[in-house]
Amino acid sequence: MSVSRQDSQTEIPELVGTRCEEFCGVGRSLKDGLGVFYICLSRTSYRFFIDVGVLFWSESPKDPEDDLLEGESYIDLLPSFGIQPLSKVTKIEMKEGKLLIQLNEKN
Repeated sequence: MSVSRQDSQTEIPELVGTRCEEFCGVGRSLKDGLGVFYICLSRTSYRFFIDVGVLFWSESPKDPEDDLLEGESYIDLLPSFGIQPLSKVTKIEMKEGKLLIQLNEKN
């Protein structure tokens, strides 16, 4: 199943119940900010970012040649936000310029 979105307000119910295997951002450091993100859900990798309040979400593997500028790296966000690997997605929603990815580690 290919899942993609380009919208200012949307939900992605197709991914509810999938497991979060990896969540990372591209940049120099978390403190400096990240612009592009990757999340691997049940063995499928998605690339996403928000530009002018619009969510761009597509199925895409990481590609260091295209993703990383000099001095940048993939920054693992699971430990930074206290997310347990293999937590289940309970909701993905873009609304009012904010993206919510809700995970439940008890499932």
